Amino acid sequence: MKTLLTGGSVFDGEQRLERHDVLIANGTIVSCAPAAEFQGYEGARLDLRGHTVMPGLIDCHVHLVMTGAADVVAALRADPSKQAARFEKHAEETLRGGVTTLRDLGGAPAHAFALRERSRAGEWRGPTLHLAGFITRPGGHGHWLASNVEAGGVDACRARVRDHVRLGFDWIKIAVSGGVLTPNSDPREATYSTDEIQALIGEAARLDRPVAAHALGATAILRAVDSGVRTIEHGTELTDEALEAMIARNVALVPTLLANDRLMHAAQRNLGLPQHAVEKVQRFGAMRRESFRRFVRAGGTIAMGTDAGTPFNPHGNNARELELMVQEGATPLQALRAATSVAAELLGSRAGRIAAGRPADLLVVRGDPLADVTCVSDRRRHAFVFKRGAQVPQRTDDIAAEPPTPHPIHDQAPSF
Repeated sequence: MKTLLTGGSVFDGEQRLERHDVLIANGTIVSCAPAAEFQGYEGARLDLRGHTVMPGLIDCHVHLVMTGAADVVAALRADPSKQAARFEKHAEETLRGGVTTLRDLGGAPAHAFALRERSRAGEWRGPTLHLAGFITRPGGHGHWLASNVEAGGVDACRARVRDHVRLGFDWIKIAVSGGVLTPNSDPREATYSTDEIQALIGEAARLDRPVAAHALGATAILRAVDSGVRTIEHGTELTDEALEAMIARNVALVPTLLANDRLMHAAQRNLGLPQHAVEKVQRFGAMRRESFRRFVRAGGTIAMGTDAGTPFNPHGNNARELELMVQEGATPLQALRAATSVAAELLGSRAGRIAAGRPADLLVVRGDPLADVTCVSDRRRHAFVFKRGAQVPQRTDDIAAEPPTPHPIHDQAPSF
């Protein structure tokens, strides 16, 4: 059945289109054109005066097996038998929050591959899934995510990439630095040698898999960028050299500001984070925010990613990342593009744009997000979510949005 979304504004993933309507049918956008071209249309209509139609959001960094618990390591180990059910439940919660496509960056159970195919076939009402196989050095950051993620040495690194490709992963994610949530792990430490990183990325490239790098420290960022990584996740210590290298090679930053915001919130309020995480958040939280601001000012490519599933960062509230981007210096247009067209291009997805022939994965919000990004970031202002043209039912027990933590803005940049 055809439905005309009429009377509202349109943000097509790149720009605002005034006085345009959107016609959808059979899960696809049939046309996005000036309203005058639809005079005489007699099919179903949805009157969206006062609303904006935009592409569904794309989150490039989530962990669907993780629960948002204060101690994610303990939570994962407590009941691994429920990972498949959690993965599916969290994916559905994410869709209801306006995210119609996502990239899961570590921990996906075997069940995830079947869900991915069911989603592509339109047999499951969940977001489109892009799955990454995770690799870290033995005992490195995130080694607790799954049993088949550790590799050290050039030959073992190549072998682990091949294992993940055989399993069917779309991406490879490598942890090239320490991290906040792993005990006895220094975020500034470069955990893989240049030879190992080149082996990981080279083998992935040979097998036609792009690579994302968990990289917090500057040395790790530079090694990954110089070796051909596609995205830097987090990017906590973006020195001038690291920032310039990323921009020169068009490596996108996936900043995960929401995870950082929630960790800073929990550390400030003694909400039960493990002490090792509290200490690292206190050392590096402000640095993460400042690095993002500097990257934006330098004109770097940003793609939305939330790290949803990390402590106090529940699935379904992903859209709040856009408000934090704007709070830290991005314009609403930059934030909206990061969450739609830029993220889609990064993932090789046909979503993220409103144009004829694209999937009818849409978010309708109350108001004008280019004037006030909270129209998108506050899910209470979402009017409709469409996945392949079908309206996604909402639930009364879904998460209510809460404002970001009001951290002070530092005039003096943290020391790099």
